[in-house]
Amino acid sequence: MNATRVTFHARSVVLDHPEGFCYLLGFADDPENPERYLVLQRDFEALEAVEEAPGYYLEWCDPEHGGWGGVDTVTQTADAVTLTFEAAVGEMLGLRCLTITFDAGGVDDATLSARLERMFRDCGVRLSLL
Repeated sequence: MNATRVTFHARSVVLDHPEGFCYLLGFADDPENPERYLVLQRDFEALEAVEEAPGYYLEWCDPEHGGWGGVDTVTQTADAVTLTFEAAVGEMLGLRCLTITFDAGGVDDATLSARLERMFRDCGVRLSLL
């Protein structure tokens, strides 16, 4: 298992899908031309995980590094979110732990907590939120 830990600073944090198609959380190093980004999506109807496709989809920097489920833990602080991945997804992504920093005050803690809870609800992800 690749034990790589990656940290990047998100200059763009999106807490809702701009067209309202699904639940969405997005973090990108550049809002116009991102090199590093994480996107999490969940259908409005998929409020329960199913064995074949856990309720959320994640994509790391490229559609080829995307898939259903695979997050083990999520930890939120005032200026960061850290995700630890399950072994198989970590192998696919080439990392085990991803920390995304952002400017404290630029993202409402309560709103981000609510979005993270909704994204991972009933999916077996261990959450430590503000």
